[in-house]
Amino acid sequence: MESPASFTLRQALRTRALWQFLVIGVMVSFSQLLVMTHLIAHATDRGLSPVLAATFVSVIGVSNMAGKLVMGLISDRIGRRASMTFSFALAGATLLWLMAARDVWAFYVFAAVFGFAYGSWMPMFPSLTADLFGVASIGTIYGIVRAATSLGGAVGAYAGGYIFDLTQSYNIAFLVGTLLLAAGIALMVTLRQPP
Repeated sequence: MESPASFTLRQALRTRALWQFLVIGVMVSFSQLLVMTHLIAHATDRGLSPVLAATFVSVIGVSNMAGKLVMGLISDRIGRRASMTFSFALAGATLLWLMAARDVWAFYVFAAVFGFAYGSWMPMFPSLTADLFGVASIGTIYGIVRAATSLGGAVGAYAGGYIFDLTQSYNIAFLVGTLLLAAGIALMVTLRQPP
């Protein structure tokens, strides 16, 4: 991706690219915080102890660091959009895995791979913001992007509990998260440099 001329926030807000990027942020953060908020409850619902379930979050934290380092290096070589697309696909696949997981080892596999996936896309959001809009107003433009991701996370955390209350299962919530990640992939693939 060529380095763009720097946009002001007002100019960026008039581009389709920024609004598309904001929607991507909302959708993938919905899925991320849905999992982080409800993983322990889901695991205990499947018969695992709360203490054991808490270790899955620890595994996510460790693999999250690996995702940042590994995919950060890869994104410098193949580009942010391709790297983020891969990360979204990996996270979506792990949510499908989580819906079927019953055994402890399956939860550990989920935690390791999901942590890697979401850890890898997080540092690419500011990098792709700079790739798309330049760096002169990166603080304000990325602030808008970060607000969108925070909104998506807040809705995802709430929606997971609400869906569980309606259905007595997290599977529908995880399916919604998977579909939003798939939509994020479609939007990322069609994201274009603003003119």
